[in-house]
Amino acid sequence: MLTKKIIFIMALIGSFSTFAKVGTETGGGGDSSEIRVHEIRVDLLNWINKGGAKDLVLPKEITRSDYEKKMKEILKAKVVVIGFTNSNVSVNDVPKTCRSFIAQDSNRPSILCNLKRFNELDESEQYRLVHHEFAGLVSMENNDQAASDYYISSQITDYL
Repeated sequence: MLTKKIIFIMALIGSFSTFAKVGTETGGGGDSSEIRVHEIRVDLLNWINKGGAKDLVLPKEITRSDYEKKMKEILKAKVVVIGFTNSNVSVNDVPKTCRSFIAQDSNRPSILCNLKRFNELDESEQYRLVHHEFAGLVSMENNDQAASDYYISSQITDYL
């Protein structure tokens, strides 16, 4: 079972309380990467709430209203479970820094990141990646198999 092979440090975004999962044991913990994702999530939400997304060039099938509504919902505190692992993270066998998904056991939106790869990103790359993972959860950026779509996320650092 995957949870027996790797350690997850799981955190509800918007909260610094975490739980580590090793097999069936749970405990408290936290780290700077989870705090960093929380800070970026808050920045993105504040930026959208202040009208910052008004200058984004969106795909023609996405309205500004739809983008703002869905992103405000997914960026709220405690909506998405964030996990970090020292093991590889991949999509269709292609190594990734993070991947977003709906957890089968809890049916909750989740993001799993490789700790080392995430911490090696510079600030701009972290903002793009975090936005991309949240946007993917609400179908604002849809990947094609393992090929990531950063159409909106690539614009984020221009405005923040």
